[in-house]
Amino acid sequence: MKALHGYPGIRRAMVAASLFVFSVLGLVACGSLLDTERPADVRYWLEPLASGGAQPLAPFRLELELSVVPGLDTERVLMLDRSARLGALGAARWADSLSEVLGSVMARSLAVQGARVAAPYGAKDPETCRLELAFREFFATGSGQPDAVRASVSGRLDCPSEGWQLAAQETRQTTQSADAVVAALQSALDDVTRDISGQIARSRQP
Repeated sequence: MKALHGYPGIRRAMVAASLFVFSVLGLVACGSLLDTERPADVRYWLEPLASGGAQPLAPFRLELELSVVPGLDTERVLMLDRSARLGALGAARWADSLSEVLGSVMARSLAVQGARVAAPYGAKDPETCRLELAFREFFATGSGQPDAVRASVSGRLDCPSEGWQLAAQETRQTTQSADAVVAALQSALDDVTRDISGQIARSRQP
């Protein structure tokens, strides 16, 4: 080092080069950590009811407005634990925000059953009924790991001459994997939709 005392420029250059090398190594290490610690998002799709031939809602004209309660309107697949903590289920996500996904699935399911479904606030026929639905639950439950799912919805059907309150709920057991949770939620959604559709169909009966 004594040999460098007479050459301050060289010493400063060596120090700067060392700092540059350490900075580059630090950035590479941080980048590797970021790449490996965050798993890629896994997007899940929900299907409407399949056509079963019968169309119990064929004469109905419905204006559908669907919402979800605060806390549920996210792209993430959620789990509620025993301590009332609502959190994401790993990297599992829906194709869009939950209200958009469920609104689309419900509208297509009603259409499959013969209803003519219109978006809210648009031009409508005087005989159109207004269907308002709010999902109160659509998540997995468990302590640490999911062991069940819950889906529940309530709302109101208002037709020109009368109105009806609607409600349906379903629970399913599941295993811990995200695939199993989504499959259980799909099954619960199917039955909730059938229940609501049946209540709508029965509203026409004298």
